[in-house]
Parts: sequence; C-alpha cells; structure tokens
Amino acid sequence: MRWNGNVFVSASTVVLALALGGLSACGGGSGETAGAGTASFSFATGAPGACGGTATPTDDEICANVAAPTSCAASKEKPIESCGVLIPAPTEIQGKVNELVRTTDTVEYAGTGAVDISCFDPANYPPKPGQSKTVSIAGRVKIFAAGCDSKDVTIEVHKVADDGSLGDLVGTPVTTTADSPSELDTLQGSCVDGRTLRKFTYDGVPTETQVVIVTSGAPGKGWAKLYEYAMYISNSDPALSADGVWTHDVRALAEDDFSTIPSAAMGQTITPGNGALAGEIHDCGDVRLSYAMVDVDKPRKSFVYLNDNEDNPMPDLSRGALGTAKLGLYAALDIKPGPIQVAAVGVLDNKLVTLGYAKAYIFENSVTAVTLRGVRPYQVP
Repeated sequence: MRWNGNVFVSASTVVLALALGGLSACGGGSGETAGAGTASFSFATGAPGACGGTATPTDDEICANVAAPTSCAASKEKPIESCGVLIPAPTEIQGKVNELVRTTDTVEYAGTGAVDISCFDPANYPPKPGQSKTVSIAGRVKIFAAGCDSKDVTIEVHKVADDGSLGDLVGTPVTTTADSPSELDTLQGSCVDGRTLRKFTYDGVPTETQVVIVTSGAPGKGWAKLYEYAMYISNSDPALSADGVWTHDVRALAEDDFSTIPSAAMGQTITPGNGALAGEIHDCGDVRLSYAMVDVDKPRKSFVYLNDNEDNPMPDLSRGALGTAKLGLYAALDIKPGPIQVAAVGVLDNKLVTLGYAKAYIFENSVTAVTLRGVRPYQVP
C-alpha cells in the first residue's frame, strides 16, 4: 500500500476507511490532530486509534492498559497505532502486502510451520506474576557482530525501576576472562580461527520479576554498554531447571559496532550523550519474523532494519518500506536518554495484527536491546 491517500484496492480486498476529521486528538493533552481526509487500508484493521487517521491491529487487547501516544505529529507518515506507538503502514509491492513469515534457515530462533500469534488471544495469556524465588543464570556470552572472543565482558542484573531505568542490582557482577570455560560459536564472523564464546554463571536472580541484563567492558577492553530489557524468568519457564538454573545466553556489543552500524544507517555516529535501541521481533513460539513493522514512541534520527547476514548484520536501507528481514532485526538510532516504548505489527491472513510491545530506557552512549517475544506476564491486562 502507498500511503498517499489514493490507494488502489481490488474488489476482493478488505478495506477499512478512516475519516480523519472525525477522530479525536491524541491522548496526553497534546492538542494535535492529523490532517483532514480519508485513508484506505488494503487489509483489515481494528478500531480507529487515538490519533486522527490512525488504525489499530485487529487483536490489540494486550494494549488495553497502555497510554495513547503523547503526540500525533507523525500520524500521517505513521498511520498505524499500536500500544501507544505510531508505526508506518506495511507497504504493497506490485499490489500485494507482504505478510508475516517465519524464519526457517538461521542458526538461532528459526522454526517451521505457521506464524504463531496465539499468545495475543486473551484466552491464552500467560499467568500474571507469581511468587518470586531466587535462581541462577547460566549460559554463554554471545557476540552481536564484531569480535572474536567474548572474554573481558562484565555482566550485571538489575531490577527495573518504575520509570524503566535501572533499579536495584541483584546478585554479584560476573566478568568473563581468558580462563572462563568456552566453546566455538557456530557463527564464525570474520574470525579466521572461529569465534570463542565464554561461559558464565550468575547467581541471585529473582524469578517472576522484570530484570535488565547489562553487559559491558572495562575501558580499552573493546565492549560497549548493552542493556537487555524485556527479560523475565517465570517459575514455569522450560529453560529453568528443577535445581534452579535458567539457561540463557547474553549478548556483547563491540565498541566498534556502536559507531559502525549508525554510520552505515545514517552517515554519522550517534550524537554524544544519546543512545540507541535495537532488537528482534519473534512470534509467540520465539521464532524470528520477516515483514514486521516496528517503531518507538520517542524522536529518533534514523530507524532501520538489518540485513540477513547472521554473522555480521548491518543496516539494509532498502527495507524501510518492507519491515524486518529474516533475522527480525531493527534499530532506532540517536535517541535522547529516558523512558521509551517499542511496538511491532504485521499483516497475517489479510489482517493487521499486533506483535507486542515493551517499555525500556535509553542510556547515554549505550545501546538498549529489546526483543519482542509475545506477551509477558507483567503485561497481562
């Protein structure tokens, strides 16, 4: 679909027309409205959004307790509203919208069969948070793109504060070394002798609690600060063993990638003092998705999707109108520090559907990572 108010729709297409002038302004007291006119979508959508001219997914019950966007200024360019975030509409190519597709051939997070969005049905919501207990995290420090050995990476786990920033530290920070147990990564990257992944164990982490996993390196050790949000260990998680060990790999981001990826995406590095948000879009079965449309609720200088190179993913500027590639990767670049929300949608069976949302926080000179994996227990309305 071309977003220009003059969209061709075949007789067999489901169409929803939204009267822009008849809809209310955004929530949050902004007083802004979208321009008058009518827009047509070539796929079924839900109710009109809070911003004039926007439409919501057909299954957005998970957004029930999420505040509306605080500004409607971008609603013409981003006419999809999901969980408080304005998102560009999926685009038609040769008269057809690309529907969501599961990734089948990557080393990580691949799967076969139909796209699974069953967890967004209220009948299938996970239980709300239960009684917390203390467990350990055990896994490998994986490398996002550049780097050949994940030694010298410090891992911290924090609770999430009310505003989304770092709360109390839990457990004791752990740093990988050249003596840490290791294994060769399946992905070699540019490493002639293979990529070495260091193993770690981190004790004292609460279950049924939102946490942030932070990886970083001491000055000169080659690692940027990476904050991984949307982390949650439920007592029934299949990755949690009977003896209280949750198997989970963390990510490390090379300092070089903090400048290389933004430079490829927008021709410059991130403004000193600002940060970035990046992550993946998965379905309810934790499988990566192609053709998901994503955005954030804060101003960003650039928004990009990354290519299919699992060894060394980089921005693919040709995908702006298509959405995620098979790695499901996206990045919002050059954002001022503070709370942020990310949401994703896609088209499935000719219907606009939600792929979830998450609240996080942007830190200066750092990357915040958010992978959407369906519904989290603390999001259940």
